[in-house]
Amino acid sequence: MSKLRRVENSQFARFEGYIDAAQHIFRNKELEVTLEAALFDLIDKAITDEEVVREAYGGEFNPIEYRSESTVELMKSKVNALLTLSKSYFKPPYGYVELIQENVRQGYWKLLEECFDYKRSRVIELGHHVPYVNMGARFTYILYAPDMSRCMLLVGNTSD
Repeated sequence: MSKLRRVENSQFARFEGYIDAAQHIFRNKELEVTLEAALFDLIDKAITDEEVVREAYGGEFNPIEYRSESTVELMKSKVNALLTLSKSYFKPPYGYVELIQENVRQGYWKLLEECFDYKRSRVIELGHHVPYVNMGARFTYILYAPDMSRCMLLVGNTSD
């Protein structure tokens, strides 16, 4: 029996829809950006990070070579670094790049907060190539609710 149950509700569906659409405006040089998320109820609180990733990716993922405790502030900084618009797409006289970028970032965090209280969560950062090989900037985080009732996997990947 699984220790996790995938959550599918309207708040998470909005977040998934947002990241699915938003990922197409970000590029890291010539690399594509992919944003993914999975939300789970924890049936058994004795859960491992590997079990979370396995449930999200059906057992097909690179091994977790390292993991570390992080903070919400560091996570936000790393996620925002990937959620960066290429200024080369917005040649003068268009001066709205920073405004568009900030609005997209705010949308990400607002919709995430509507489906998961990330500000109070325990943040675990996973290795560079989890769940799959990255070619540039990236992030993989598992967020655990303070009461261990839920967890969320957030992935930002760059590939060609």
